[in-house]
Amino acid sequence: MMYNDKRVKASRTRALRAANPYFQYRKCKIDPKNKRKMTDHSKITAPEWGSMTDLEKRRFKQASVKEALDKEAAFGGNGLTKKSYEQCGDIAFVIECPVIQNKEDYLFNKYTRNTDFKLK
Repeated sequence: MMYNDKRVKASRTRALRAANPYFQYRKCKIDPKNKRKMTDHSKITAPEWGSMTDLEKRRFKQASVKEALDKEAAFGGNGLTKKSYEQCGDIAFVIECPVIQNKEDYLFNKYTRNTDFKLK
């Protein structure tokens, strides 16, 4: 079996996914002194999560969105937009604004995108 360089390189450059709201809840409920397996923790916290109302779950949903935006910003995002997270009381917003590029850089990138070929 050969070692695949592309697969390793791709896995290193990918951003880690943010935890979903249930995992955020489970992280809050787990006692660090308790040495159970994660499956055992899930068996305990899953019924509690299922019985919670949407208002009670909102805190964990907002924490999940905030973590996702922080990880995307740390990874570099897409370079065309900048996202921010704003919260006013119980309501949260994700604001996405375009990044203003320098016109000379934009034109250079536009017309030299596919010109990196080699002559023999």
